[in-house]
Formats: sequence, C-alpha cells, structure tokens
Amino acid sequence: MYIAGIHISNDRLTEGIVTSSLLFSVATTLYTNQKTMKDAAEKGGPVKSLPTTRIGKLITPIHAAAIFIPPVTYLIAVPLNGGVQPGFISRFALPKVHLNDTAINVLRVVGVVGLAVGWKLLTSARDALGQSFHFIGVREKPKIVSTGPYAVVRHPLYSSALAQQLAFSVMFWNYIPLASFAVIAAAFVVKIPIEESLIETDPVVGPEYVEYKKKVAYRLIPKVW
Repeated sequence: MYIAGIHISNDRLTEGIVTSSLLFSVATTLYTNQKTMKDAAEKGGPVKSLPTTRIGKLITPIHAAAIFIPPVTYLIAVPLNGGVQPGFISRFALPKVHLNDTAINVLRVVGVVGLAVGWKLLTSARDALGQSFHFIGVREKPKIVSTGPYAVVRHPLYSSALAQQLAFSVMFWNYIPLASFAVIAAAFVVKIPIEESLIETDPVVGPEYVEYKKKVAYRLIPKVW
C-alpha cells in the first residue's frame, strides 16, 4: 500500500492500527479512572475501610501492574523500533499454525475490535458504580449497584480487565498478555473475597450485598466463575 507516495507494508499498517488503538485505550482508561475516582470521592465521601493484611494491601498494585505493563511496554517499544515489534516481544509470538501473514493481520485487527468491546464494558461498569467506585475499599456513602453489567456478574470491571488481556494477545499476536491474564486471574482469586468481605461487614450496605450475592451468583464469568 502506498500513502502519500510512501510504501506502507501490511504488517506496518496493522502495527499502526494496533498501536493507535492501544494508545487510545490506555490514555482514556487512565484519564477516566482518575476523573471517576475524583467524582466518587466528592459524592461518596472518603474511603472508610480498606484491607488490613499485607496481601490485601499488595494485591491491587500487583494486578494493576500486570494489567498495564504489556500495553505500555508495547506502546514504547514498537514506535522506538521503527513501527515493528522488537525481538524481545516477537520471540513470544503465537504460532502461525496454518495461517498466512494476511490472515494473522486480519485477526489482529479483529483483536482491536475485541479491545473496543472490553473497553465499553469497562466504562459502563465503572460509570454504573458512580459514587462507590474504588479499587478495593468502601466509601462513607456506599451504594450497591445491581443493574447493567452488575446484574450479570458481581465484578464486571475485573471481567473487562481479563477480556482486554485476551484482546491484547490477539492484537500483539503474542503470548505475553496471556501470562498477564494468568497473573491477573490469580490476583482476582485472592482479591475478590477480601473485597467482598469488606462490603459484607459494612453496617450500611452489608446486608444488601449479601442479598445481592444470592441474586448474582457469578463473580466474573456467567455460568463459569
């Protein structure tokens, strides 16, 4: 393909689509998370209860690092390497099986669409939480949300984080996001019981949350988990 008289290979075009989509996703997620956190603090008040154990304090930074390290590394490394994956990324490429390069590029673009779906789930879940939004604590004026994605699973924000790693794996055509997926999933196994315990013991919304858990039985994946 030629753009303005410059030859652009299909691989470079695909990398351009992947990196631009990735930049939009990361930048908007960071910005809107910060804005939502500020709005939640204004409407829901400060956080009144947080985990007290060491693992409870560390688990959120652990999964946050696993969520952001692959895309941020990709956003830095690929442009610095002239718009192609550097060796330390490409050596972890998924197998081609019987796919040619064109088919793989098409699948990588499909991964971009998957990322958009995951991003939409994330934003809808975050917006639904409103004044209760926090990474693990309970605010002074909490509210149990049971509509929208919260009528399907109890932690759709976490579901979207896992879905995004799967999308990254296809977009990058790489195993690295799958390793992050495993770390994040393991972190959620530890974090969710801690977070739910904080909510259940809250005198304001604890009983309501217990009833909510009876109605929405699944944490992250309907009929599975």
